Amino acid sequence: MSICGFHRKELAHGSALRWLCDPTGSHGLGDRFLVGLIRATGEPLEVSSDTTAETEISRERSRADLVVYGDRWKLVMELKIDAIESERQCQRLYEDWRMDRGVRWLFITLSGRAPVTTTTEQAALAWHRLSWSRVLSVLDDAVQAAGEEAPEVTAVAEYRRSLSRLTKRRWK
Repeated sequence: MSICGFHRKELAHGSALRWLCDPTGSHGLGDRFLVGLIRATGEPLEVSSDTTAETEISRERSRADLVVYGDRWKLVMELKIDAIESERQCQRLYEDWRMDRGVRWLFITLSGRAPVTTTTEQAALAWHRLSWSRVLSVLDDAVQAAGEEAPEVTAVAEYRRSLSRLTKRRWK
């Protein structure tokens, strides 16, 4: 990703995260990465082999970068690197998804800041925030937890390198 400059492209990260959030994905990490992301939003959720993830999901007033669908829950993610939030972006996402069962929101930015485009207290409180550096730590933890049971997947190593470059952290 870094060689092509994709390490700064939100769509590329959305695709990588979609793959990593699939418990049956070829990455060999099972549900470890997804469980780590879910932990950032509060109480654990049940992840099964039926859990799926999709990018660029449109609703009436918004488009979510990534949505993970569990049996009784959804995780709606908005990813930011260089782009700024559009007008009322996180408020519109909140309004479009808030009636869904068990929905949680995750806002991922370089600094881990809160969204600035919510207009109600409920929406502001709903969004959990995470830095890209923390995403890298969650991925590192998932790789370490998988240990020898997971095959060495080049794409996982390359994505870790890309996140390291994005966050300016030294890759191990």
